[in-house]
Amino acid sequence: MRSRALSVPTDAAPRAEKRRHRDLAGITLLVFGGLNLNGALLLFFGTQALLSPLVFCSTLVLWLRYAHPSAVKAECYVLFVAFLGSYLAFAALFAATDPHFDSYYIKFYSATLIFVSAIYFWLTGCTKAELAYVFRMLKRILIVSCIFVPLSPYLSTYLAYSHSLDRPSGLFGNPNEAGVAALFCIVLIVAYPARSRVLTFGQAVIALLALILTFSKAGILTLIALSLLFVITRRSIGLLCVAILTFTLAALSTKYILANDVFQLSYDQRERLADVLNILGGDISTRTTTGRTLVWELGLRRIDQQLPWGAGLGDFHALVGGFRERPDLDKWLGVHNTFLVILGEAGLFPLLLLIGFLARLFMIGSRSPERLVAIGFSVIMVVDMLSSHNSLSSRLSNVALASAMAIATRAVMKAPTWRPYCLPLGAGCRPGARSQRSVMDSRITRPPLREGGRG
Repeated sequence: MRSRALSVPTDAAPRAEKRRHRDLAGITLLVFGGLNLNGALLLFFGTQALLSPLVFCSTLVLWLRYAHPSAVKAECYVLFVAFLGSYLAFAALFAATDPHFDSYYIKFYSATLIFVSAIYFWLTGCTKAELAYVFRMLKRILIVSCIFVPLSPYLSTYLAYSHSLDRPSGLFGNPNEAGVAALFCIVLIVAYPARSRVLTFGQAVIALLALILTFSKAGILTLIALSLLFVITRRSIGLLCVAILTFTLAALSTKYILANDVFQLSYDQRERLADVLNILGGDISTRTTTGRTLVWELGLRRIDQQLPWGAGLGDFHALVGGFRERPDLDKWLGVHNTFLVILGEAGLFPLLLLIGFLARLFMIGSRSPERLVAIGFSVIMVVDMLSSHNSLSSRLSNVALASAMAIATRAVMKAPTWRPYCLPLGAGCRPGARSQRSVMDSRITRPPLREGGRG
């Protein structure tokens, strides 16, 4: 029986196909999300959403070129739209009677739906070679993002960070977001290694260094979970033994570093590393979770008072009357858990849709040749959703979510891709090219398209 283990795809198959085109609108969105450009410009200029008009135009181009009934009717996409649509509808309905209701979150999550859909349509409509090119391009973008993390002390002259430089974050305003970017990068490095092993090793070192420097407990724990998942699915006793030995040495090295202060770490850095070891030992407490258990308990108490309904959009993004971000700030902490946000603001039904969507994403994505990316991205997003309430608002996470959805859809689609409309803004449209929506790509039943030909 053929194994469905997570395996690293070889480069031979994608390189055997000729690339049809490289979509500039899609690459624009990859750069925008991978480098967190709106967030970086906010830190630099103090002005929000400077690049939003360009992003909107790019998403519009991708919608017009790639939206196809086969992709729209796909199970994962239908479940995603049903979840996000029901969340916005129910949460807005429950908040309608609030005189202080702010429509900010409606606009923001509507933009999430449009953004995710655009990238999903694009990747679903790519050939296998184009999809490999896109993921390699995203890998390079994320490597650049990782390079900026150790440069944070120099960037702080220009970027107004709101956190301590003990936890550098590069182009991201939050170290945990920078850690998530490093994790996505690691998955792509493993799935799409460079031709040179030396180059691949160098890329991995850059991504791992960026992750470690953020001192993100969730990020480090996610890396351990991904490594174990990869080793288990490889079904190799030798590899499993090497992994166990590596983790043991890493734990012992961490304890030695903490006991002897080898790198002269700050108090916060030492505490965060110690918390990782404690969590691995089963200690889930207020200290090891950096106070998250307190806001989780507060959120659960408020949810218990209103089930199966919700409190309204925005209520769990900031738990008013709970815990302040800082004693001197009139800013309340959110619940730091996306699942509790959905349940608390919109009720039980949208949460069930979210769980069903994620379950199907894992199940269908595991059947794809690109399952390493699909499962890796999905695991990272789920862990991030467990420790953050802003996962769905991160444009990089939106890119990863759309990628996993596209991989799952391609795994079950009878006709894998279709030719996009030829628009003036499309990089792949050549003079004289026909505008076709219904003509399906025939890379399975016919030889691959030749450069400049119609197939």
